[in-house]
Amino acid sequence: MASLFSAAMSMLSSDLNCLSVVGVEDLLPKLKPHSTDQQRLYAGKIIVALCGAVAVIDWPGHRQIFNRVLSSYYIVTSIIAAGMAGLFLLAFLSPRANRQGVYIGASPACFSPPGTLTSGKDPTWILSRFNFKLIQ
Repeated sequence: MASLFSAAMSMLSSDLNCLSVVGVEDLLPKLKPHSTDQQRLYAGKIIVALCGAVAVIDWPGHRQIFNRVLSSYYIVTSIIAAGMAGLFLLAFLSPRANRQGVYIGASPACFSPPGTLTSGKDPTWILSRFNFKLIQ
């Protein structure tokens, strides 16, 4: 349980830290150009508190769509990962790479979307008999 909580806290703290940095470094200079370090630190703390509160309050409204959003994330990353895997293999296994090799290395990305988008218990694309059937 402790490792689960520590992993969740680590992920949440990094997300809140990123939101705070964006607010303090990008938005605050436009709103208050001559702010001191103490004011910037205070603004960062306020941003973290507000974003955390909004996330906690807003969570029940997004609970129903969470599974669909996570599924969409996995679909996009699997399509991108197919081409990236080919490019990494090209980089590590070939002493010289050229344009033709890059096209060949990235070609798995062309074949990944049909399989990824038409398979599973709730497919994104429904192409009737052309759906990819992993398990019959």
